[in-house]
Amino acid sequence: MLEQREVDLEYIVVDAGSTDGSREIIERYRSWIAETILEPDDGPANGLNKGFARATGEVFGYLNADDVLLPGSLSEAAAFLERTNADVVYGDGYFIDAGGRCIGRCLSTPFSLRRLLLFATVVMQQSTFFRARSFRELGGFNEQNHTCWDGELLFEFARRGLEIVHVARYWSAFRLHGGGLSGSGRLEKEYQDDLKRIYGPSLARYGRRLPVCQKLAKLESRVRSPRRSLRLALDRLVGPPELIL
Repeated sequence: MLEQREVDLEYIVVDAGSTDGSREIIERYRSWIAETILEPDDGPANGLNKGFARATGEVFGYLNADDVLLPGSLSEAAAFLERTNADVVYGDGYFIDAGGRCIGRCLSTPFSLRRLLLFATVVMQQSTFFRARSFRELGGFNEQNHTCWDGELLFEFARRGLEIVHVARYWSAFRLHGGGLSGSGRLEKEYQDDLKRIYGPSLARYGRRLPVCQKLAKLESRVRSPRRSLRLALDRLVGPPELIL
């Protein structure tokens, strides 16, 4: 990420008190970092809001310490937003293990609020970028959400009619391991409660038809993403790309 100097990058690091050696790494790259926030927070959404409150750029994106942005991702995302009216752009990426070896692809699907509600839209968070003004107008992340603050932000963007566009480019890698929130299964009940709060009112109109509508939405998503279906099918046959990050 730090080597992507083809864009005007403002790198803000937020660390609530990690004990895994992150502070030493931060000090090593201090000259590359525009802002460093080293203080306790009230959860990931609160920490992210602190970071974005100090950001001065026109395009925002965020990444967990374990994850990776691929070369050229920032310039491609910025160029797309510069030449279009889109408010949010997102791409594809890879899943990697603790050692950085590719274990699969994360191929996003074209965006649809209806399909998002029906859990038939895939958006790779690590490959997602949005305009700063849109984030600020929304008021940032919901700090009460400790499980899917990123999904709630995307839902609120869409609900307000913002343009959200998928670009079929590999922009990031998401590291999967047992210690991460996504890989551990922790907070499952709170996650389900958050989903009900966010989507429940909109899903109520489906009533008993909801399971059928969800299956149809997933089928529609596959039909609208033939490249994705073919690529994933081929990976199941021959294995994921030989990629080490």
